[in-house]
Parts: sequence; structure tokens; C-alpha cells
Amino acid sequence: MRNRYIIPLLSLLLAVFGCKGPSPMEADSVKFDQTEIFISADAGKGSATLTASGPWRVVGKPSWLSYVKPESGVAGSTELSFGGRFYDGTQAQSGEVRVTCGKAEAVIKITQNPRVSFTVSPAEIVDFPAEGGKAELSVECDFKPICE
Repeated sequence: MRNRYIIPLLSLLLAVFGCKGPSPMEADSVKFDQTEIFISADAGKGSATLTASGPWRVVGKPSWLSYVKPESGVAGSTELSFGGRFYDGTQAQSGEVRVTCGKAEAVIKITQNPRVSFTVSPAEIVDFPAEGGKAELSVECDFKPICE
């Protein structure tokens, strides 16, 4: 009589307290807290927060980006740091950092602004008398901001 209750009882215990692996209904997820960051031409740095449901890793970055740290991690929120090299270009350069978590992927666009140069005219120094005076000065910049 005792054996008749043991198998159903064991089945019930296994169902309630058995393995707690990931549910097939839970999809992998990974996302950045922003879609784009801007860094300066002077080996600029930036950061963004990544949130993942499981282990993640960086699978792609632009060649001009000197680092992404860390390059891998575990579930939860992590601040990723991005660093560029010195850039003497006159146009902004952009690329994407790609991160995967299982089958999910997150992408953030990194834009490095160009170096800025100014032209001041007149180029010669203007002397003013002690009582003051007026002069006209013109400043031109070759940089057109691309960030908001």
C-alpha cells in the first residue's frame, strides 16, 4: 500500500522542486541605454550602460576605436567605456559597437567629431590706447556640430 503513494509523491516533489533551468519562453535580451554617443578628436572617451539577461560579449567595433571595456560580462547592468585614438580628420567618423547575448544583439553608434580649427582675422595684434577704442574681429570655424 505504501508503494502506491511513493511514486505519485516523488513525481509531485520533482515537479515542484525539480530543475530550475531557463524557461524556453524567456528570450535573450540585451540593450544599451542610448543609441549614439559622441567623442572628441583628442582621443575622446565615452560610456553607455548595457543591460543583458545573461552572458554577453562585444562582437564588433570600428577599427579606429582603440578600446571597449569590458569586452564581456554577465547578466545585469554594466557600464561600457569607449575610447578613440587621436583623429586629425576634417569629417566626423562613425561606426557601430555590437554586443550579443545569446541570440539577441544590441548596437550603439559611436561618432568621433573632427578636429576643430579657427581662423581669426585680422591676424595682427591690435593695440588700443589707454582711453579705449574699437576694433573689428572675425572668427571662423571649420567645424559644423553634428550632435544635438
